[in-house]
Amino acid sequence: MSMYLFLLYGLGSEIMSTVIPREARNVYWSEGGADMKSRAAKTFTYGYDLSAPDAFKDTGSFVVTSHKTRLTHAAVRHLLPQSAPWRGVTDHPIPISNGDILITFHSLGTYVHRKLLDWRRRGLRMSAAEEEAYLHMWQVALHLLGVRDEFIPNSWAAAEEQSRYALNPLLAPTPEGIDLADILLNLTSSVDLG
Repeated sequence: MSMYLFLLYGLGSEIMSTVIPREARNVYWSEGGADMKSRAAKTFTYGYDLSAPDAFKDTGSFVVTSHKTRLTHAAVRHLLPQSAPWRGVTDHPIPISNGDILITFHSLGTYVHRKLLDWRRRGLRMSAAEEEAYLHMWQVALHLLGVRDEFIPNSWAAAEEQSRYALNPLLAPTPEGIDLADILLNLTSSVDLG
């Protein structure tokens, strides 16, 4: 199952991030943000560490990875508003809010869950227990990133509903997102030789 997760995280979710206007602008205007190879590696590491069987144990890496991510978000919240180019394109004075993190969750966790359900109808094996464990894993991850518990979906149905009003209406191209998508697609073509 992990192969499917990484395929969906790496290609589906990373590409989707380029059409989430705030996320694309935050990434693009952050110091080093347009280095999509580095960003993709960090996203991959986050997903890999989150999906590891020992993710939340002393032997796992996810709690440390999550804390690093949260510290990075805090730095971006402090530094990015000082950027005149970012201030010129943003519609929100503070980057990476609880809402922004939830939108990213829906582009990752909810999107991947939806695809896995679709693939299950085509023969992929995924038990109800695995489906619930996947949700719980994301609930803990969101909590560790500082999302207030009352905003964290308590079921996949709640996640889908939240995604419909929080993510879907936002999807739109931006100059920054188009540039990032081009960089990302060129990165994948260098991996698959064209």
